Amino acid sequence: MIRRRDRRLLGQPHDVPHGQPVELLLDQLLADFFLHLAERPALRAEALSTDTSVLTCIANDYGFEQVFARQLVGKARAGDVAVALSTSGNSPNVVAALAEARRIGMKTIALTGAGGGKCAALADVL
Repeated sequence: MIRRRDRRLLGQPHDVPHGQPVELLLDQLLADFFLHLAERPALRAEALSTDTSVLTCIANDYGFEQVFARQLVGKARAGDVAVALSTSGNSPNVVAALAEARRIGMKTIALTGAGGGKCAALADVL
């Protein structure tokens, strides 16, 4: 559980089928996850796959491999947490985002299959 109010949880799923579960998790952390069990402050959480204008702009200017990493440059800071989801562990845009998260000084969590692929080396938690 992330307990510090000054931390932010950022998720970068790699495609639409994987995006919705991550968005739901982050929305719940922001809003009311387990609120019925105990009152708690909202957590700063954001899914990086939801703003189609930002995704299109970054993909056009930097390439689709940078759609999540470039958002981290503008939104994240050291100590924040990045959650990545890639079934292969080798999705180029997810790998780039985890590498950028590490450069920034974020904590990284990767949800993968097949042993983690390239994401394994970039994840604090796999």
